[in-house]
Amino acid sequence: MTLFFNAAGPMIKYERDAFGETLRVEDLNPQKEIAFRITPMELLKFGFKCIWAAVRP
Repeated sequence: MTLFFNAAGPMIKYERDAFGETLRVEDLNPQKEIAFRITPMELLKFGFKCIWAAVRP
């Protein structure tokens, strides 16, 4: 599931597989990729932090 995509910037995806949940951050350069395991509760906290950062001046 794609959480965020910008044609001129990063793409953030959340994936489930046999090994668990993974949050992937991909840049314009396809060789650069950051992936780490995340629980659904951690994803919820991350989402609230992103919303808070967006509405806070």
